[in-house]
Amino acid sequence: PFELTDLEVCAVSEDGIGIEIDLTEQEEFIFGNTDASIYTTTYHFTQGEAASGQNPIANPSAFETLEN
Repeated sequence: PFELTDLEVCAVSEDGIGIEIDLTEQEEFIFGNTDASIYTTTYHFTQGEAASGQNPIANPSAFETLEN
């Protein structure tokens, strides 16, 4: 197993809510030399949702932050 580095964004609003980030930026690190097109990649708010396949984030390449 490996740990992903945190995605960091400089907030232009005081609360940091509603800032658009691209969650897919990590895919190059996740897949390395493996062809990512042979997998279906989804993004979720919790590990439990990911494991069950529930509540995927609709647009991970333009995800708006919900909290700071």
